[in-house]
Amino acid sequence: MPRLCRLEIKYCRGLTTLPDGLRYLTNLRELIIRGMLRELHRRIEEDGEDFYKIQHVPSLVIGEPFD
Repeated sequence: MPRLCRLEIKYCRGLTTLPDGLRYLTNLRELIIRGMLRELHRRIEEDGEDFYKIQHVPSLVIGEPFD
């Protein structure tokens, strides 16, 4: 997966934290995350616990959470 440049994650209700490996995907240029639970949404906000894993991605699209 080192050549992965675009990733879209949608409606994964069981996902409560982002995989640690995302921070090593240096070619990742676009990450789209939609339809996630509020818990994960809080973790990936700029001041969230998991933001460091995706902060290197130039284009982040994070949709509204659902309950």
